[in-house]
Order: sequence, then structure tokens, then C-alpha cells
Amino acid sequence: MNRFLWKTWQKKTFRKYPAYKGGKESGYSRKLYLDLAEPIVRRATEWLTPSGSIIDPFEGAEPPTISARFIGAAGGLIGAGRCQDLITQTILVFDYAVEQLTTKNPDGHLLHGADFYIKEMAWAYHLLSDTGIIDPQVLERWRTKLQNYIPENVYTDIIRPGKDAVHNFNIYALTGEYWRYRTGLGPYEQTVRFVDEYIPRQFKHFTPWGMYRDPNNPITYDITVR
Repeated sequence: MNRFLWKTWQKKTFRKYPAYKGGKESGYSRKLYLDLAEPIVRRATEWLTPSGSIIDPFEGAEPPTISARFIGAAGGLIGAGRCQDLITQTILVFDYAVEQLTTKNPDGHLLHGADFYIKEMAWAYHLLSDTGIIDPQVLERWRTKLQNYIPENVYTDIIRPGKDAVHNFNIYALTGEYWRYRTGLGPYEQTVRFVDEYIPRQFKHFTPWGMYRDPNNPITYDITVR
């Protein structure tokens, strides 16, 4: 779907959902978000490799966090009763992402964007588990792997020698660790401990108006963090 067709499709979709006149609610339903997400997820499956990686056809490489983003969106759609024909592909990408997140690279470098992964994976795990259509052995395989990592050994936005502050990447990791605990994918002494340790470090980034100030003040990371 090229950019022109995508914009045209977006406009047609939004016209189906006139804004709420009361000024308090958008008037958009859950269905709108599912309608917007589904064609993106379906297109991404065309870029899927046999290993489970997703290669951007324009960049010719795997963009950071694309696996996690796919899992979160696909899990949400499958959990909503859509994309039942994409379950096999979603499992393949989930397996790949689990290995990427929990296996140390031979060169010792951390997975770029690892901080964003577990939020999407725990959310998808929660939804896919509830469907009852995923093989219990598959769920157990994911749970076993994801229960055994220590946050500080995986994430990039943490306090370490030469780095005395954390920013928006860490917020995603904190959200993920909360969901990891809620879904049984991580022990209390790792997940909640990490959240308790890093949440106070984030307070200084909020302005008196409640906005989050990331370096260079991008509005995106004020909105997503809040």
C-alpha cells in the first residue's frame, strides 16, 4: 500500500466515525484502532523471513523494535478475534523476539531497543493466553525464557558507569516489567524491584505542568510517557 493509498484509506476510515459532539470523548471506538492496525500487520507479514525476523523492504534491514511492535499489534488483533490466519506467523516472530531479547550477542552488545520489547510481548502473551488457541507448550516455552532474565542485563537505558540518568526508553522498560509481573513472566524480586528503583529517577523529568521533558523536548515522548 503506497503512501497516497494509505492516506486515502485513513480518511475513508475516519469518516465512518464522526467525532463525538459533547467535547469530552473522541467518539472513536475500539473498532477504529483495530481497523487501522490490521492492514499494517498484514503488510508486515510479507516482509517476514523464515527465521522470524522482519526485514524492511526499503531499508533492506531489520529496524530496531519491529519484532516487538509486530507482536504487540498482532497479539491485540488476534485477542480481538481478528487475524486468526496470522497465528502461525505471530508465534514465529514471538519465538524470534524471545531469543533476541534473552540471548546475549556474541560481541557482547545489548539488543538495540530491548527496552521496548517486553511491554509488547507481555501484552501479547496476556491476550494470546486468553484466546485458548495457542498450544500450552508454546506459552510455556515463552514463559520459561522470559522468567529467567535480569532487567539490568538486558535493557540499555539504565544507570551504569558513565550514565547517571534515564529517559523515555526506561519508561517503556518499566511498563514492560509491570506487565511482566502481572502476567507471570517475571519474578517479583526482579520486576517490582526494578520498577521501584527506577520510577523515582523519572520524577525530575516532569515539569510543573505535568509534561515529560525528554532530551531535545520531542512532543512524542511527552505524550507516550504520560
